[in-house]
Amino acid sequence: MLKAGFQYRSLTLDQYDVQLLYLTPPYITQYRRGPTEAAIYIQDKIEYAHLVVNLGLRFDTSNAGEVPFWRDPYSPIDGRGNLILDPSYPETAPINYSGRRRELSPRVGLSHPLSERTVLYLNYGHFYQIPVYRNMYIQGTLRDSVPLIGNPTSNLVGTQYIPAFFRGISNPYDYTVFVNYDYATARGIDASISRRLRGNWSGRLNYSWLDARTNRDDPWSGYRGGHELENSPKRSRPAKWDQPHTVAASLNLNLPEGSGPMVAGIRPFERLIMSLTYRGTHRPPRSVPST
Repeated sequence: MLKAGFQYRSLTLDQYDVQLLYLTPPYITQYRRGPTEAAIYIQDKIEYAHLVVNLGLRFDTSNAGEVPFWRDPYSPIDGRGNLILDPSYPETAPINYSGRRRELSPRVGLSHPLSERTVLYLNYGHFYQIPVYRNMYIQGTLRDSVPLIGNPTSNLVGTQYIPAFFRGISNPYDYTVFVNYDYATARGIDASISRRLRGNWSGRLNYSWLDARTNRDDPWSGYRGGHELENSPKRSRPAKWDQPHTVAASLNLNLPEGSGPMVAGIRPFERLIMSLTYRGTHRPPRSVPST
C-alpha cells in the first residue's frame, strides 16, 4: 500500500514591540518577513506472514528569506578589522544571507505478532523542527543597551554571550547571539495492554519510561545568565520535561443499542460510553551539575 503527500506553507510575520522602557534606548524588536515551508513524503506498507513493515521517506525544506547576517557571529568584523555594528545592512560587508534548508528523514516501522493478543512494535526515524522564527529574525545591533542578535542561519539555536573583546578595535561591545550550541536527547519505551473484560467493560494499562537530557532547558538562558563559551553548560543533565516513569490506566463501559434498564418506555442508558482514566508520573529531584 503506497501513500504520498505534500505540504506547503507561506507565512507573513509582522512584529513590533518595545520592551525594557527604563533603558536608553529601550529594546525594540521590529521585523516583517515571509518565510516558506514545504515537505513531501512517501510511505509504503509491506505485509509478510509474521511481519508488517512500514517504510517512509520525508523531505523537508524551508526558506527564511534573504536576511543579512554576519558571516561569523563570534567575530563581527570585516576584512579590514572594522566592527560591523549592525548586521542588517548589506553594505557593511562581510554579510552572509540565510539560505534554504533541506533535510531528508527516513522512517522505519516494524510490527510482529507474538500471539493472538500480543504484538511487538519497533519504530525508527529522523525528525526535524524549524527553529522559532523570533529567535531567527530579532535584528538587534551592537548599539543597543542590551544587544541580542538573532541568527537566521541557525538550525538549532541557543543564546551565547560574547564578551567585549575585539582586537584592534578601540570601542568594544558586549552582545548575545543565537548560535548552534544547545543539545538535547530523549529515549524511552512504551508498553501497553488492552483487554475486554466481562460484559461491556474493557480496560487498558500503559507504562512509559523516558530519559530526557539536555545541557540547558531554555535557549534564552545564555542571554539571561550571561553565559560565555567557557562557562556555558557542557554536560547533559535531566531536562525539566523529563518524566522517567508514567503509568496510565483506563476502565471503559460501552453499552450497545437496546441495553440498559427500561424507564418510562425508553432506555436512557443505551449507547452510553463512559471512561474512567488515571495517570500518574514520577519526576525525581533535579540537581544541576557544574559546567
